[in-house]
Amino acid sequence: MADSRHAFRFASIPGVGPKTFHRVRARLVEMERSWADLFDKPEKNSKQLDLSKQIARAASGPDPETEKTFRQLEANRISILIAGEEDYPGLLLETLGDSAPPLIFAHGNLELLKQPGIAFSGSRKASEEGINIAAELAGILSNAAPIVSGYAAGIDTAAHLGALRGGGGTVIVLPSGILRNRMNSSLADEWDEDRICIISEFMPKQSWRAKYAMQRNRTIVALSRVVLCFEPGPKGGTRETARQAMRLSRPLFLARYESDVNWKPAEQLAARGGNLIMLASQPDGQGKGASCSELLSAAAEEVTAAYKDFRPPPKQGDLF
Repeated sequence: MADSRHAFRFASIPGVGPKTFHRVRARLVEMERSWADLFDKPEKNSKQLDLSKQIARAASGPDPETEKTFRQLEANRISILIAGEEDYPGLLLETLGDSAPPLIFAHGNLELLKQPGIAFSGSRKASEEGINIAAELAGILSNAAPIVSGYAAGIDTAAHLGALRGGGGTVIVLPSGILRNRMNSSLADEWDEDRICIISEFMPKQSWRAKYAMQRNRTIVALSRVVLCFEPGPKGGTRETARQAMRLSRPLFLARYESDVNWKPAEQLAARGGNLIMLASQPDGQGKGASCSELLSAAAEEVTAAYKDFRPPPKQGDLF
């Protein structure tokens, strides 16, 4: 029943959130109707489709602004992935259920969304050592799965660069509308649309807001089987991503190395269920310390094993 134009128009109506969208879509599937059918006398069919009077009234009239935006999406080769349809990331919907984003706006290689990823999250102001280690580890892990991260400076950019330099693919998850996206100059020299997919769950012209960045972090986790965090602070996005990983039953790895940063937040998260992994060390007094490359290889093996062993937690209905 895929019909991106009408699904987009419905999702654009004020008052239509994820739960309403998923509920109405389920009714359309049950009735063997399409999204286009929804706009055929919606006020008359509102009871069947479980639409509020306000939403049915909004669906009855023309919406030239939404149509204009839809044409802009087409012109920029941006796909609209509808929850429950074939191209929509299965793990995202399976994890978040009726709170999953109704639509994903995507540009680039959509095949990267068909495989669960490995998420990277970290400080915008990470140490130089952290940035270098994140890039190298992402390069190794990108041979096992797409890397999934945000689009900020610091660890996000390092993870994408590492994946591209390592020959793998990477998924960029935006905290704002996809039509507001601008090229990250740090990635320009490595940019390869065959190995990159940019996605957003927000309306195409939506500006950045702090709450959207936090919501985006949940999506990064839900798209992935494993989550790696670098230099989390006592509060902020990286810490929230780590907490989301634990809430969503994802294996969480907290990077540790010798940089002079505050490791207490990472240690606190480890105490709550995360896994501290040493990615660099100083030789001991007798010169027997493990090399960085040895530690990275061991960490990559541990993360890859967790990725392969991951099983989604059972749904509530499966427990009885």
